[in-house]
Amino acid sequence: MSHYSEEEQIASLKAFWEDYGNVILSLLLLASVAFAGWRFWQVHQRKNQEEGAMHFQQVMMDYEQDQAGDAAHNTALQSDAHKLIASQPNSGYANLARWMLARKAVDHGDLNEAAKQLNDVLAHTPNADMAALTHLRLAQVLLAQGQPDAAIKQAQAVTEPAYQASSLELQGDAWVQAQNLAKAHAAYQAAKDALVAAKQPPRPLLNMKMADLGIKPQDVPAQGVPAS
Repeated sequence: MSHYSEEEQIASLKAFWEDYGNVILSLLLLASVAFAGWRFWQVHQRKNQEEGAMHFQQVMMDYEQDQAGDAAHNTALQSDAHKLIASQPNSGYANLARWMLARKAVDHGDLNEAAKQLNDVLAHTPNADMAALTHLRLAQVLLAQGQPDAAIKQAQAVTEPAYQASSLELQGDAWVQAQNLAKAHAAYQAAKDALVAAKQPPRPLLNMKMADLGIKPQDVPAQGVPAS
């Protein structure tokens, strides 16, 4: 009986292979190709990361030389940074290069270029911290361009708790520029409260801004910031 069962099992297995052998072989082939593709993708990603790191190191060297006053390295910085961005536009290194270009644009008084680079960072899916910092920097650039409403929108886009005080302080700056002192008062006080809540050190400049408006930090109760 057991011998008959074994023969049955063999026959069943043969029938199975006859019916599904081609399908199984196709699936195995696809799995093999997928695994090979995954390994290739890993190697490709690692290679891209290594190349990005090397390119970014060169951009850093250009940046440091330019900071030291070597004008020739501003041209090199522009060239190398744009090459990195063109080759790996969605990488973290590309966003760091955009940040450097924005910083240099501010140094040279080109606020339009700075805003462009910072908007490009936001368009290429930065991580949460970089997104928050970029919104804050862009808000500062927009304030320097005399665009308080746009600056407020950028500051309000910051949702990370660690940057709330900075966001609120910038909103206060924008309301001052927009000549809405009541909202500026509320924003500055909310920034002060956020510092206390987060156990962050006090900011003397924030206190000076509040004093310039004729108030002491404790004179305005925390009421939140009026909507723009």
